[in-house]
Amino acid sequence: MNRMTLLTAPFRPALTPVMILAFVLLGASHSLLAQPMSKGTTHAPLVSKDTFDVIQKELSGAITLKQTMVLEGEHRAPGRYDILHSAAAYIAEQAKKHGLREVTTLKQKGYFPTWNITSADLWITGPERFRLTSFDETPWSIAPFSGGGLQEASVVDVGKGVVDGDYRQANVSGNIVLASGPPRIVVQQAVWRRGALGAICYQADGEPDGIPFGILPLPTDKNIGQGAFAYMISSRKADEIKKMLGGGVAPADGKRASNTVRVTARSRVDSRNTEPGEQILIEALIYGENQSLPEVLVTARLEDFPTNTSSGSTGCAGLLEMSRALKHLIEQGNLARPQRTIRFWWVTGISGIYEHFSQHPDQRRKFLGAVHVDSLGESAPGARSESTTTVVGPSLFRPSFLADFSKLTLDQVSTHIKRTSQGKRMRSFPATSFFNPRNTASYRPPLVHDALSEIPLAITAVSLANVSGSHVRPIGGNLSSIHPSALKEDILAATILVYSLANVQDDQLIPITTGLLRLSRERLSSELQHVTHLIDDHPTTNDWIDAQSTFMSGLLHERTGLGSITSLASDPKVSAFITARRDSLWSEGGILMKDLSETFNYYSGLEKPGSVKTTREESAVSSKVPEFTGALGEHFRLRQPAGALSPNLALSLTTYRPLSTAVLACVDSRSTYPEIYRSVRAANHLGGGNVYGEVVTLTKVIEILDRAVESGAIRANTVRRR
Repeated sequence: MNRMTLLTAPFRPALTPVMILAFVLLGASHSLLAQPMSKGTTHAPLVSKDTFDVIQKELSGAITLKQTMVLEGEHRAPGRYDILHSAAAYIAEQAKKHGLREVTTLKQKGYFPTWNITSADLWITGPERFRLTSFDETPWSIAPFSGGGLQEASVVDVGKGVVDGDYRQANVSGNIVLASGPPRIVVQQAVWRRGALGAICYQADGEPDGIPFGILPLPTDKNIGQGAFAYMISSRKADEIKKMLGGGVAPADGKRASNTVRVTARSRVDSRNTEPGEQILIEALIYGENQSLPEVLVTARLEDFPTNTSSGSTGCAGLLEMSRALKHLIEQGNLARPQRTIRFWWVTGISGIYEHFSQHPDQRRKFLGAVHVDSLGESAPGARSESTTTVVGPSLFRPSFLADFSKLTLDQVSTHIKRTSQGKRMRSFPATSFFNPRNTASYRPPLVHDALSEIPLAITAVSLANVSGSHVRPIGGNLSSIHPSALKEDILAATILVYSLANVQDDQLIPITTGLLRLSRERLSSELQHVTHLIDDHPTTNDWIDAQSTFMSGLLHERTGLGSITSLASDPKVSAFITARRDSLWSEGGILMKDLSETFNYYSGLEKPGSVKTTREESAVSSKVPEFTGALGEHFRLRQPAGALSPNLALSLTTYRPLSTAVLACVDSRSTYPEIYRSVRAANHLGGGNVYGEVVTLTKVIEILDRAVESGAIRANTVRRR
């Protein structure tokens, strides 16, 4: 049963008396704990009417779209440092024009090679002749770091082209492969391992005319993979090629063509790869009233590394407009100066985050939290794909109040937008979809907020992005479905979220805490139903262990996340209020755990769960505790996407394999190999059983951790526990 089926299917567990009591207590305690500390106490709203109105009137979607168009003038692909520097210079100029303080251009060592490309095109030359794509027409249709000059060869359909089985019936040596997998994997499999010249890639699902984004792996051996190329085309064009390969017969959806007819293609790429250049980080500040307080970090990505139909340009322009509006309103006295300093970063994605903290490790502790803005302005009238403003929160392994704080804030923003529309015909604020901090429906590429949240930085961060259902670019380009009204509403949501976080007061923390407690209880209620499902059909002791560890994982997350909001409190009474609510949640969880045990006893016929025998595999690693090693720079070098694309790096799976990312997120210098396995498995259960796209086993977790040890990113200590 997949996650969506699990979450939407009617669930009718047998309710024991204790479970009924537990749910009653959840509802009753919510109403009791929501009472103010004392009679007559008034609490300021999280987003006041006045704050919303002044920010809403100041922001301009038209200005943002104009700046987006300037940034979108050149394709800022990884490795194109000259284009990146031009965009950075424009952003710095605009930030200074807006009067922001201490606008600084920080140059960093680049991780990607410099990719100098002047032209590229791809033609089908037989049995028909027509051009498939070109760099001049569609810059993102050629994968960064492609080369190879002029080459012509037969086209061979290899299906996805990502595993050995895709090549069993295909001779690809000296040919060009057609594949639906990511170019970075297809090129490793087809070119590096089997001697193909290059690849033509497409995305089987998504808009038929959309063009996916891809990047080539970076060879570490000068004798392997040099001159490889990869083009990205639409699935509609891929279907045309498949039909030609089948002699006019189109294969079934998702199936490989029969390769019965010889189809030839010619690639011409005029490019060269040289030593890495300098990447850029633009920094600007709006000082807070109390500069001793932890700061709020706001980021956007400079480089164009798209994962959906918008680009990083809208995030960069949105950050410019946010900073301009806040600066102007504060200077004019229309908006109070926030308590905390707001620090803006236009950064070269994940590599920029890694490089900055490698050079400035002490800055890890200066931030209260971070908000990353990306891919704004989708879902305009007439757009082809429905989209929502989505907050992607911290993972199971980084519990924090920030994701739920964001939800409460944007829910109030949505209410204010409905109030101000007054029935006028205008685009309504898109439904705000929050990924459960512990649930991920499907894997997505890592975002900047992931790099900030991971150990050893541990800066709690969320991403706010307007994402469509498609992960391909429309044929008309990045801006074909961007509209000023959509941009304004997304920037409005992001601006109010950032300002609210920077300016939250003690008198707001009580209703905020009550709201967070409500959301925690809702999730625990849902999780109780889910884990009960694990033990309601002749359960074994192993089923009980799964249910128990899954629910406890969720309960611990909720308790820690709720308690983390005390970092915002300066009044001891407010801190005590938050702590009391956190402890009450833990007590309620104890009642639910007792009920879970009785439910297991009822369905299993046992008085109590039996003991689970430790396997030989688990015993062998039961005393191994992994921890990160060395300086931040060395750790980040191993975590770099550029390095992770090479086949010779032992850590190559960690960046792009969801399970590996989750496993490394659990490395805390305390947990053993088996404990990490149980945490990751629990997260998988909470997400519906397919969070990582693969079965979670202890063998896989051991393999991932041992690879990381081999790479030098972590070391495994042996501990003795009584």
